[in-house]
Amino acid sequence: MNGGIPDNYVVLIPGLGAPPILMKPLGMRLKRAGYHPVCMTYPLHTPLEDHVERLKKLLHELNHGSPLNIVTHSYGSLICRNAYKDTTLPKPKRVVMIAPVNQGSSLAQSWYELTSKFPGGRRLMGILAGPVPFQIRNKIVGQDHRFPSCHGDVGVISLVLPWGLSSMHPLLKNTNDGTSEMRDTVASGFKDLIVLTGEHNSALLRRDVASKVIHFLDTGWFREY
Repeated sequence: MNGGIPDNYVVLIPGLGAPPILMKPLGMRLKRAGYHPVCMTYPLHTPLEDHVERLKKLLHELNHGSPLNIVTHSYGSLICRNAYKDTTLPKPKRVVMIAPVNQGSSLAQSWYELTSKFPGGRRLMGILAGPVPFQIRNKIVGQDHRFPSCHGDVGVISLVLPWGLSSMHPLLKNTNDGTSEMRDTVASGFKDLIVLTGEHNSALLRRDVASKVIHFLDTGWFREY
């Protein structure tokens, strides 16, 4: 503590439509490891730009000269990456992205193509899911997938279902975790990447995933060296 201000902040950015309570077990484990988790929240039916501004406001509020780390899940990676195009933001020491969609979402792309086959399908998709799925389709996400240069160490945790389950998904054609394809997760400019067997959302509840996150925040690597 420094003047009543906690150090070692970890900002948790949840995925689209995932209730913040999914991040709570991870947050509790981070707290026991000596970190101070702060979970960002954002409304579902508003665009990516609004979510980016919400994160930027939160980061400026936490900028008291204390160490800053960030952990994202799924769509949270795009909020984080787009926010850090603003070079005035406080720089994170380390960032962990769990099942990110750095290349855009293959699932959003498949839903878009499927609903396009029916009259009013896209409009219905917008009513149900808001504007973000249209913005994060992997055919329209920007081509520069490198994390902005103002970052610290960045690690990616990719998740894959066991092969028999992965191949049965009706909307995802490649190796996937039930929500995103593994190819969605990978991008350039990252220090370390690890692939774990698991499902997109329930992985947030797992002790071993939390251990990997904490080890990266502590050391800058997922593995013991």
